[in-house]
Amino acid sequence: MYVKKKFDVLGKKVKGQQRPTGKARSDAVEKRKKTLLVEYKQLRKSNNFIDRRFGEDDDTLTEEEKAIARFQKQRMTELAGSKFALADDDEEEPLTHMGRSLAELDHTAGRGVSFPDHGDDDDGQLGEDLVNELHFGGGFVRKAGGGPDAGLPERHRTKKEIMEEVMAKSKAYKAEKQQQREEDLTATEALDQDFKQLVQAGGLARLVRPKGAKGDKSLDAKAAPEDAAYDRMRRELVFEAKAKVGERTKTPEEIAEEERQRLEALEHQRLKRMRAGLSATGDDDADEFAEEPGKGGGFAGRRKRQKLDPGAAAAKNRTDASGDALEDDFIMDDDQEGDDDDEGDEGSEGSDEPDGPAGALQKRQMQRAAGDHPLQSGFRMASAQLLAKYGVEPGAKTLEELEEQEWDEDASGSEEESRSESGDASLSADIAYVLPAPDSYPEFAAVVEGRSAQDLKLIVQRIRACNAVALATDNRRKMQVLYGLLVQHFVMLADSSPLPTAHLDAMTVHILEMTPEVPFYAATVARARLTRLQQRLAAALRDPFAVAGAWPGPRALMLLKLWATVFPVSDRRHPVATPAALLASAYLALCTVTSRADIAQGLFLSSLALHMAAPAKRLVPEPLTFAVSLLSSAIPQPATSAAARDADKAAFETLEFRASALMAAVGVVRRAAEVFGHVAAAPELFAAAERRLAQLSTVEHLPVAIRERVVEVLRSLTAARESAVAARRPLVKHAHKRPDFKLFNPRFEEDFATGKDYDPDRDRADTKRLKREISKEKRGAMRELRKDAVFLGEEREGEKAAARAERGAVLRGNMAFLQQQEADFKSGGQGGMWKKKKKK
Repeated sequence: MYVKKKFDVLGKKVKGQQRPTGKARSDAVEKRKKTLLVEYKQLRKSNNFIDRRFGEDDDTLTEEEKAIARFQKQRMTELAGSKFALADDDEEEPLTHMGRSLAELDHTAGRGVSFPDHGDDDDGQLGEDLVNELHFGGGFVRKAGGGPDAGLPERHRTKKEIMEEVMAKSKAYKAEKQQQREEDLTATEALDQDFKQLVQAGGLARLVRPKGAKGDKSLDAKAAPEDAAYDRMRRELVFEAKAKVGERTKTPEEIAEEERQRLEALEHQRLKRMRAGLSATGDDDADEFAEEPGKGGGFAGRRKRQKLDPGAAAAKNRTDASGDALEDDFIMDDDQEGDDDDEGDEGSEGSDEPDGPAGALQKRQMQRAAGDHPLQSGFRMASAQLLAKYGVEPGAKTLEELEEQEWDEDASGSEEESRSESGDASLSADIAYVLPAPDSYPEFAAVVEGRSAQDLKLIVQRIRACNAVALATDNRRKMQVLYGLLVQHFVMLADSSPLPTAHLDAMTVHILEMTPEVPFYAATVARARLTRLQQRLAAALRDPFAVAGAWPGPRALMLLKLWATVFPVSDRRHPVATPAALLASAYLALCTVTSRADIAQGLFLSSLALHMAAPAKRLVPEPLTFAVSLLSSAIPQPATSAAARDADKAAFETLEFRASALMAAVGVVRRAAEVFGHVAAAPELFAAAERRLAQLSTVEHLPVAIRERVVEVLRSLTAARESAVAARRPLVKHAHKRPDFKLFNPRFEEDFATGKDYDPDRDRADTKRLKREISKEKRGAMRELRKDAVFLGEEREGEKAAARAERGAVLRGNMAFLQQQEADFKSGGQGGMWKKKKKK
């Protein structure tokens, strides 16, 4: 049934009515052409010319009608006139003065309004005086003052006139300044005279404090508290230390370079001391410590060598010393000798010595060796005069002896300084300060063999300082090799008997410091050694004859302790700490106790496992199980019950060992209670340990110290069990029941319509409806944006196609022109028409 609509509602759907989809699409395209396309064409164009003349925006008008409309508008504008337009000649405009008509002013002339009367001599012309008085001087600037040239323009002054004016102004300024100074001086003298009179009259007696007096207490009491506080702070600031500029923070590269340079300087001093000592003892091996020319062991060393071999020292100084070094062994040339030498040569003609320059040279050398050279004599005389002047006895030490003593003191001071830096004064003095990084373990062992713990620590420290990673890129490889060698040496020392704990501690410090420098290599080394230990354990467990020896040796135990110290055990998962903890637990769980030595190893592994599990709060039951089993066998057994090795009998079959092992087992239980006391299964976990401790507390002939420790640990376990049981809550089954709230929505709607919201809460229903509309509008906007993008894409493609077509047409035209030119060239200008080729 067709129902006629009273009103046309936009967008309303009518039942049975079909929407003209094609027309809607075409309308949308036309709308985009009028809006979006126009904006697209005007995009990035700011200089468009828009003709806004009358009639240009109306396409229905012809050009003639547009011209007529413009003419009409122009005439209407002219007829309307302007407020600034002047009147025509035939019109008479009223004259005004100050907004009032002159005709009105004529009527008020008799009421006090008057105008200047210039007489009737001008005959209708304005005189010069009138122009200068009422107008602007006829376009000229009036000069200052009167005179006949008052109305004429000012002429250009000369340089002389300008300078005279400047000088006059300067003199006037100086005179004014001098006058002001005299006035100030007069006023100051007057004030001084008044002040003297005031002082003589005693008017300032109470305000002046006598010299040396403490002042009037009444005045001090009247002082303000803030003034007293200010004075106190001012006095304190005098003693306050001023801040000083400190050195900037140095980079790791700079610190490493300074340390290397310091060691090189100390090594240079050590070599100089060694060369000086060898030279003083006359050792033949001193040649291998010979220095470069000009660096021969210092002043004292040269003195010692001169005493031992004066000729060699003189020969060396002839080549090394400069012309300014006038020492005792200085040699003068023949032309530089004095008259005394010439006389000596003449007097020696009859001697057995060789004649000529060679004889004179030999004589001078003998004189120097004997101490009779003129320069030496003069030096001794000057020295004697200085000694006498300063009151030094002749039998005191000579200058050479004092220099030697000073050199020895400096050498010993440098050695003491180097020893104090290392922290021990008993270090060997033959350790070089600059040491290369070893490439193999035999090379490293040769350097540290027979050294003390302090020497070992110092050697490794100097190797690291001279080959620091921050100094060169290749040093990282050297430090990696050194790290592996240190671990290997640590393992070798761990197998020694007795255990060198001082050496192990020295190695541990360097390994701990080097691990952050080469972290990946350190982890690789640690994992490789842990893998080998795991493989050995697996092989021993597979062999029934080797099960008894599956326990780790001293090397493995110390290595596990090293990794637990170097790497963090607080991580829940670590590439080195986690395998090490698992390996320790595997030893405790899988190895069989066959000797009392195994007990010591098991207790060590138990404490180590608890140490690695405590920071990460991991539950490791193997140490507690081992300790409980050890407490179970606390009663001494016969000697045949355990197959102890011969090497273990002397050390492990004593009462002291049994007592210490029992105390260690109780300590393991106590530590386990501290670490695992927070877990919910603590009562079940420590039940066996609690029973064993209760039984052990009743054993007779138990030492008092052990009994007290057992009772203490038993009490702590009991308290932990009771607190854990009290903290438990019974399990409750949650009841699944329907939510108890009132429902307002009807279960059935007779007139149900799709899309209608039957929510009784109208606010919630309106909110849902608005959300649906917003979502609908959003979808529509996205759809329109996609259509706009498609439309603009088609327009851009059309423009590109038109541009390509235009370029193709131009190209085809150019090609046709070129082809025509080529044809004309080939036909000789006949347009391609050869007469011979024409058909007859």
